[in-house]
Amino acid sequence: MVGCIVTCEWTSPYEVTITEMDEIATSFHYCKYRRDENQLYIFADDSVPRWVTEAQHIDFDTMAGADKFGNIYFARLPQDISDEIEEDPTGGKIKWEQGKLNGAPNKVEEIVQFHVGDVVTSLQKASLIPGGGECLIYGTVMGSVGALLAFTSREDVDFFSHLEMHLRQEHPPLCGRDHLAYRSAYFQ
Repeated sequence: MVGCIVTCEWTSPYEVTITEMDEIATSFHYCKYRRDENQLYIFADDSVPRWVTEAQHIDFDTMAGADKFGNIYFARLPQDISDEIEEDPTGGKIKWEQGKLNGAPNKVEEIVQFHVGDVVTSLQKASLIPGGGECLIYGTVMGSVGALLAFTSREDVDFFSHLEMHLRQEHPPLCGRDHLAYRSAYFQ
């Protein structure tokens, strides 16, 4: 059965990232377009099977995705592979023909994963204030709206770590479960 394409993001005139959604778990596929052959060659894919509900292009090598289990994750193409494909005159065709475990010859790296707790139906890259840095805003099936913002300085990390610590002390959990234990129950 042929999968349904959810997103098709052109990252350059000859490079495209394709996200599939169908009955089988797939994720991101990085492709190189060969104009002379009028064909797409998959040169990298995700080694983790995922049921993608939404995807967003972050930068040239990075994609953000959400799956049906309530996770948001970021997958990045390693820099050495990106450079290698740009310099390859065949556009990755030789490596594509070899394949690896019935997949692409290269694999993307998962750089972060966060469990939202609800199925994410919308991902949008936006700025919260004019002239400010971009963040990833998400919406869920139950109507929640959230934002993921990268910290740009050590001061930001310290501020939010202290804020979290003080909130934990001021408002203990209603069910008695420790916040630190909850957040690290499955992800180390």
